[in-house]
Amino acid sequence: MDDFDAVAEVAKLKKLAEITRRKTKSSRLTRYKSQLLAMHQTGATAADLQRWLKSRHLNVVHSTVSRWIKKNTVNNG
Repeated sequence: MDDFDAVAEVAKLKKLAEITRRKTKSSRLTRYKSQLLAMHQTGATAADLQRWLKSRHLNVVHSTVSRWIKKNTVNNG
């Protein structure tokens, strides 16, 4: 029967996962954070912000803008 060292195998797997783990990219919307939040606070909808971003040659989906706003506003309600 083969000698199986579970601890060593788990350590190898964890090291491999650490090496292959992808770094998260920052959002393309972060570049416009202050402008987007200011417009949202003054009443702009996610669709309005999407059109504004499109005028700056940044095509994003409505849901992307909505999720970004929800994540980046102080009061998430």
